[in-house]
Amino acid sequence: MRNFVIPNSLKYPLFVLIFLFSFIAFLPKENIYFYTLEKLHTKNISVQNEEFSSGFFDFSVANSDVFYKNINAFKIENVELQYLLVYGKIEFFNIVFDGLKVENIECSWSIFNPLQFDILLVSDELSGYGTYDIRNKNFQLYLKPSQNVVKKYEVFWSFGELTKDGEYKIEYNL
Repeated sequence: MRNFVIPNSLKYPLFVLIFLFSFIAFLPKENIYFYTLEKLHTKNISVQNEEFSSGFFDFSVANSDVFYKNINAFKIENVELQYLLVYGKIEFFNIVFDGLKVENIECSWSIFNPLQFDILLVSDELSGYGTYDIRNKNFQLYLKPSQNVVKKYEVFWSFGELTKDGEYKIEYNL
């Protein structure tokens, strides 16, 4: 019977992978969630009535009511955070705001560009994509609304610039 020996050239990369795997799996996800809530509270945003659960590579929050300055701004049915060694994403499912329902918003990042979130928004009446650059605090969003949404939220669309493709470009520095 032969003993399995790891070649010296693979020991360091294997050690790093095992460390990263362990770090992600045992990360205190609830503490990060509560820290995020504290940061949102400084901006007059609060989340109430939520239920959360945690796994090795995911964290989810269900049935959240989001308030801005004590006004019920919107409801989120489910939020899921998933992360692997080189990729992660946060997905928001079934967001209801003033009668408008957005089925899915996905924010993703990778270790190749960890300071930028890519955003994808999917709904029957509203779709879009964009980016958020953490380093420059620059938020860009391109939204393509239906005519009903444009009429109902006319004031909101005045903050954006209509492109030749029929999308509204919204830029904001946080």
